[in-house]
Amino acid sequence: MRLLNKIRRHPEGNEGAQAPEEEVNCLHTALAPRWDTPSDMGDEEKASAWVCAVCGATFTPERAQELRASEAERVKQVFQPD
Repeated sequence: MRLLNKIRRHPEGNEGAQAPEEEVNCLHTALAPRWDTPSDMGDEEKASAWVCAVCGATFTPERAQELRASEAERVKQVFQPD
């Protein structure tokens, strides 16, 4: 097992341990459409889902539309000096 752990870069005794997940505060400003069929590709109206290129979260077309509509306001809130 020690050889396999070295190959897989697992420290001994930590086979089941996982790194704690950090809370992601993503603004979801880089949304990419996903389509079910190749014939729909290129038409954003026919996208079946939207995926954030930064954090990987998946959104329905309705939720993606809401995020895209409020994108400027969310960015202003984060970068607005106090």
